[in-house]
Amino acid sequence: MRIWVRFEVLVVLRKLLLICLLLLPFAAHAEIYKWTDKYGKVHFSDKPVAGSERQHLQSMSGISNPAFNLKRNAMRIKYQDVNGSMIVQGRVNNIPVQFIVDTGAFVVIIPPNIAKKANISTKNAKTFTLQTANGAVQSHMVNISDLQVEKLRQSNVRAAIQQVSPNANLGLLGMSFLSAYKMSIDHDQHIITLESR
Repeated sequence: MRIWVRFEVLVVLRKLLLICLLLLPFAAHAEIYKWTDKYGKVHFSDKPVAGSERQHLQSMSGISNPAFNLKRNAMRIKYQDVNGSMIVQGRVNNIPVQFIVDTGAFVVIIPPNIAKKANISTKNAKTFTLQTANGAVQSHMVNISDLQVEKLRQSNVRAAIQQVSPNANLGLLGMSFLSAYKMSIDHDQHIITLESR
């Protein structure tokens, strides 16, 4: 009786395996479409959208996302070139902010307008002298609980509160955020690659 039950289980397992093998080519040939919205965000879907491109899928061992490389733990970030400055989109405590990428700035700099919207208090914050293009200024040093650039996210990031531009929503992305990554820049494609150290 036991031998017969084992035989039936084996037969069922063989049938299931055969069905899986037959369905595999259909799964491998699934259509995937890629498109970029008006904000520059890339989307993928199994349904075509106006202006989308059909993607050619690789084997499971070779699938890669052009924006994020799991093997290297690297993120590719598109930047805007504005008068020679690299501008990236970020969020401070979920408040949108534009950053000038500045490896010469030792801390992230947040404009007062964004600090207020992000509920960053300067009460009891230490002041220090910050060297700017316009000379030395006194600034408050704070910790940002949540700073995000694209999919890269850090908590408890040191920052200064200071206006750096007539644009009240423009800050500097300095080394208190960037030092966690190895950075390379493709000026032709306007792409910054940040790779975890």
